[in-house]
Amino acid sequence: MSNKKFLAMTFLCIFLFWLSAYPLSKYISSSAFGEPTTSIYNAINVLFTALAFMGVVITFRFQLLESERAIIKACVQSLKIKAWVK
Repeated sequence: MSNKKFLAMTFLCIFLFWLSAYPLSKYISSSAFGEPTTSIYNAINVLFTALAFMGVVITFRFQLLESERAIIKACVQSLKIKAWVK
């Protein structure tokens, strides 16, 4: 999966989760929450928490891609050394 597609899918999932938070909170009893569910602070808190989580997911994805590139580079370097020695 390309980086742009991965980023778009991750953002879409988090955005949909954020959109569903308010309607789902209407079905859960209000005593389950420490603050009222209609508070704008609560909605923004959920959004920034989700965006921070998205940042962690994207960081792991970039680290995976970078480690794959490093492995390929090491293999190519090893093959060049072996070809040079022969």
